[in-house]
Amino acid sequence: MSTPSPVTTTADADTVAPSVIPVQSRSEFFSSDQVALFPAVTGREAQWKLSPVEKLRPLIDGALDGRRYPVESTQSTGFSVEWNSTTLVKRGVAGLPEDRLTANAWEQNQEVLLVTIEGEHPEPLRIVRDNLGDEAKSGHTIVTVKPGAKATLVMVSKGPATLAETVEFDVGEGSSLQAVFVGQWDRGTIQYASHFAQIAKDASFTHIVVDVGGEDEESARQYGEYEDPPENAPKRTFLAATLPMPRNIKNTVCMSIMWGRRPCLASITRARSTARAHEPSGWAMS
Repeated sequence: MSTPSPVTTTADADTVAPSVIPVQSRSEFFSSDQVALFPAVTGREAQWKLSPVEKLRPLIDGALDGRRYPVESTQSTGFSVEWNSTTLVKRGVAGLPEDRLTANAWEQNQEVLLVTIEGEHPEPLRIVRDNLGDEAKSGHTIVTVKPGAKATLVMVSKGPATLAETVEFDVGEGSSLQAVFVGQWDRGTIQYASHFAQIAKDASFTHIVVDVGGEDEESARQYGEYEDPPENAPKRTFLAATLPMPRNIKNTVCMSIMWGRRPCLASITRARSTARAHEPSGWAMS
């Protein structure tokens, strides 16, 4: 006589196979400014498998120089560019690191580049940095756009560099910012930048990144706004696109919110916040 099969009760099933809900949105990504809380990077992770991990290794686990580097900027009323110690600056206004490399740079950063924009600026505002050198560095830039301000900000990067950096945008109510990042790095440059944006009511934000550097350049970037608005907050939308560039830039990786990880040579991200409080909270693509 055969032995009857055991009967599994609902209670048994619950204890054996608990339900696990996958991450549903970018706002649910783990984030922290402590590098020790992130697992070691092997290159086999979904987040890293398309990245040149061994070339990024000095930035992921190595010692970084977090002091200021030379910058030149437009002289204009209502536009200030200055350095300040991390002990005196509130960081994380738009987001926190979501990966080990960014957290490593965050922890070792000692000085923050503070960019403040007030009023309307019909001509582009420029920041130029050149010849950061071969020593591995960490950087942190916070761009604050005051309420009602309107401007185009162009940051140009030249020369050699081994750089891990965070850029935060705090776009105030009713303001408008077009941020353009142009990479004219030397051949062999290694750069990894994480960009975060917080956009207030009735504000608009356009984010453009173009790399036209040497053909052996290695670059990986994150762009986007990572904070979901609270209930009954204004609806926000993202528009994103990639543009082909007539240069042979290898292993360039772009990460854009809502689109996930994909190879690209240039990226445009546009966000607008409107005062329709009755709209459901969350992100929508237009």
